[in-house]
Amino acid sequence: SFSYPALPAGVDAIRVLTVEPGDFSAPLVGKLNPVAFSRKPRYVALSYTWNTSYPDNSILPISLEEAGFSFRSPGTSPNRLRSQMHTPSPGESRSPSTDRLMVNDAPRQATALSQKATSASATLTLNGHPFEVGRNLQLAILHLRSPKEPINLWADAVCINQDDDEERNQQVSLMAFIYTKAMKVVAWLGTRDYSSTSNAFRSMSIHWKAGQTQHLAAAIAGTIRMRYSPEPDQNTFVRIANSAFWKRLWVVQEVCLPPLLVFAYGPQVWPYEDFRQWSLLPHAGQGSVQIVHEDCKAMQGLLETRDKRHSDMMTIERLIERFEENECSEV
Repeated sequence: SFSYPALPAGVDAIRVLTVEPGDFSAPLVGKLNPVAFSRKPRYVALSYTWNTSYPDNSILPISLEEAGFSFRSPGTSPNRLRSQMHTPSPGESRSPSTDRLMVNDAPRQATALSQKATSASATLTLNGHPFEVGRNLQLAILHLRSPKEPINLWADAVCINQDDDEERNQQVSLMAFIYTKAMKVVAWLGTRDYSSTSNAFRSMSIHWKAGQTQHLAAAIAGTIRMRYSPEPDQNTFVRIANSAFWKRLWVVQEVCLPPLLVFAYGPQVWPYEDFRQWSLLPHAGQGSVQIVHEDCKAMQGLLETRDKRHSDMMTIERLIERFEENECSEV
């Protein structure tokens, strides 16, 4: 069974999750290592909701098995399965092995999703052992993982031993420091609605390959220059504004404190500065129809607070008054 590596005694320290590179469909594998802040760890801190960002995200398949892939050939390996998930290019012939790969039809897959994907947790391999994480966090890690570079992440549900009250309280006291010292903070907003898609996992994989989140690790490593996603259209912006992320109390400091903040929505990623500018436009996204004010009230309130984080807006009294309706419990 998994056992947390001990934190260094007598110093401020955290555990950093190093996610090994892999394709979108590969199982998530990582290592959890303790490191003292005096060693200046390089990591990306995640800001996310422990519950789902959207109700439809809660039934998304997050593995090949949940996606309903099966084989007529009993000797086919998971690696070969992943290699056969690509979309044939025009004129490309299908091999017999590809024809043996079956994806359940839409009605059967919908049944499989309702049975398999309603669990609140998913599993990654951590230090060689299975480790359960929330489905929303697994979705975030799947999208942020690079096909070529490892990425160092800090996510509270993994990096803090939630069963150790003393450790949890001590780490929570460091939370502001953790988000301030991160190389970047990624605010995970969830992903698009795939509920009407017959093969959601394959569609997510295709969008990931065409998107920008997979390049974040290489950009941090300095091997490429980060190219951010284009401005979202109006429908996307409306959906983003309705993410449960904006209504969580815990994310207030996670959004307001870090020097470098980016927003990730599925495979799309935007720097805070661009995202904020778009949110101030009359249409709040490309298109001619304005977003209903109530749709963006929570989002705009949090973004405005970040803008004024060096003013008296950040006094505890003002924060309590402004975010008193935000939810704290994850139940």
